[in-house]
Amino acid sequence: MFKLSSYPELMNYWIDVRQNRFRDGFANYLHSAEFVSLTGVGGGSAGHLTHGDASMLHCASLAETMKDSPRSVVEIACDVGDRLLRGMTRVLFEKGSIYINKEGGYFCLVPGMEEVATDTVKEFVLPGQRIALKQWPNGKHWYAYVGGVHVIRNGESKWSSKAMAQLNAEKWAKENHVKVEG
Repeated sequence: MFKLSSYPELMNYWIDVRQNRFRDGFANYLHSAEFVSLTGVGGGSAGHLTHGDASMLHCASLAETMKDSPRSVVEIACDVGDRLLRGMTRVLFEKGSIYINKEGGYFCLVPGMEEVATDTVKEFVLPGQRIALKQWPNGKHWYAYVGGVHVIRNGESKWSSKAMAQLNAEKWAKENHVKVEG
C-alpha cells in the first residue's frame, strides 16, 4: 500500500494514478451491459462491469434514477470523483496519513492497527504490477502504463509501435526500480 502523509503527496497520487484509474472505470461503465440496461444507450455485445470504479459509478447512477431531475452520467462521474478526492483529503487532514491499496481504496490506521514495515518508492507503482499497452481506436501511437502510471521516458509518452511502448515501459520500470510481473 501507499502511505500518503501530506496534501502534495495526495495530489501527486491523484494526478499520476487515481484520475487515470477513474477514467478507465468510467470507460468500462459506458461500455457495459449495466449501462445499456439502465440507459438504453448502446447495445450489441457490451460485457458486464469489470472495474471497481465502474461498479461505483453504476451504483451512483442507479441512485440518481430515483431523483426527480436525474443528472447525466458525466455529472454523476464528476460528483463521484469530487467526493472521492474530498474524502481522501478529509481523512488525511484529520488522521495525518492515509493508506491506499492497489485498487484505489483508502483507509487510516485505527486502534489495534500498526505499520510494521515501510519502503520508499520513487513512483506510485507497487511491486508486482503489470505493464499495460493501449492505443486509441484508430490511433497511430501506443501508450504504456505500469501499475496504472502513465510511462513518460526521456520526455516521450507515446510510441509508434506496440513493441517500442513495451520496451520503453520495461526500461522505465528498471530505471525506477519497479518490479513488474509478466
